[in-house]
Amino acid sequence: MGVGGGIVDPLKKDGQVELSRHLQIVTVMLDSIGLCLFIGFPAADIPTCVPALIDMLNARFGLELTPDWIGGLGVNTLKTERAFNLAAGFTNKDDRLPEFFREPLPPHNAVWDFTDEEIDAFWNF
Repeated sequence: MGVGGGIVDPLKKDGQVELSRHLQIVTVMLDSIGLCLFIGFPAADIPTCVPALIDMLNARFGLELTPDWIGGLGVNTLKTERAFNLAAGFTNKDDRLPEFFREPLPPHNAVWDFTDEEIDAFWNF
């Protein structure tokens, strides 16, 4: 699973939805296999990290997991959580932040300015 790190300017929108999606996939994958969140940074930036995690799981449990399986674990878990929430009556409106997030935040006067469509694009796996 090539998770790939990278740099995203925190004061610009470019790449933020993709970064959020990527970090949530990696985080839920790590949660699912019982590893600490702090392994997520090497998993995103060091190409040998995820293969080492797969080797560790395979050796410990006698499995034959692949990079595709481990990458799919995060995506499938997020989709399952989303399906549960939708069945429980939540909608995409529940993915929105309160209006006060749209107020300028010093010292850069950064403003949450993502459209509903951009927020909903998170689910485009």
